[in-house]
Amino acid sequence: ALSLMFTIFCFAGGKTVSVSCSENDAQIYQDGQLVGNGKATIKVMKNSYTTIVSKKVGFFDCTEVIYNDKTHPKTPKMVTMNMKKDDAFEASVSSDVANTDFDLKSDITEEKAWKIISEIISSGFDVIEVTDKSSGYIRTSWVVNSIGKSTIRTRVIVRICNSDIGSCYKVKIVSEIAEGNNVSAKDDEKFKAWDRVLKKYNGMIPELQSRLK
Repeated sequence: ALSLMFTIFCFAGGKTVSVSCSENDAQIYQDGQLVGNGKATIKVMKNSYTTIVSKKVGFFDCTEVIYNDKTHPKTPKMVTMNMKKDDAFEASVSSDVANTDFDLKSDITEEKAWKIISEIISSGFDVIEVTDKSSGYIRTSWVVNSIGKSTIRTRVIVRICNSDIGSCYKVKIVSEIAEGNNVSAKDDEKFKAWDRVLKKYNGMIPELQSRLK
């Protein structure tokens, strides 16, 4: 009984708000706690506020702060979370080879393999920043793509590795993302590793695997 009285006392003057989301399967969080999917009913204590965030893969997070005090407009009875698609997500695929060395073994001669590697990489990257056949190393320049609210930079690094059976090559697709449009490729501090690869580069590893056999 005391617990019930305490709860009623604490919520005196509190407001109930219905929250709905434009994506009916989006997760809705209130102050970091999951409270529903697509819809939720939340409570805002008197002289307080609460932060609502909706999340869904492939969409930007949507945030609303709801107040219940005298210094803000009247607390709404309903709030709609309108989520926006993440265009960078739509233009890319999840990849377990992003930012990871991928080993490719080949039985063909090193000279022929190197030619094939260079040909495939050049088809997707206009500028080869470093190429050293004697040490077995290739690195492309960054290719920068501004997509929606994000900037993605991509490059490929190839190097020969030691192998007892035929030739071995380590290939890494470096994929990084920054918030904001038209971020310069030189702004290293703004980029972070991204576990996705733009679709136009997704077939590079399978093509290398196929042609280096």
